[in-house]
Amino acid sequence: MDTAEMEAARLIQAGVRQVSAKEMRSEIEALGYRIDLRNRADSVARYVDGPFTGVSYPARHFDSPREADTGLSFCHFQARRDECFQKLQALRDEIFCIVKDRKGVARIGTF
Repeated sequence: MDTAEMEAARLIQAGVRQVSAKEMRSEIEALGYRIDLRNRADSVARYVDGPFTGVSYPARHFDSPREADTGLSFCHFQARRDECFQKLQALRDEIFCIVKDRKGVARIGTF
């Protein structure tokens, strides 16, 4: 089992849902936001505290969601802070996806 698979198993055990990248985008869009899955940053994520300190895994962070109507990033100081924003914030801790990079390396995808 590679490190991305081990992290996926740990996330699932913690109650986080695994979805496809398209499902992730659909759930974000249902809240009135848009996300471009082509804009991304690949990295190695590493736990720096807690029981998994020092554990690392290949990660992909997708572009920040933007309000569909205004184009503002969800974290912009003038962005809405309504119920959909609260749901989006919660969703960040509730879902993840597994994507493969150009070299075929599996990565844990989040936004």
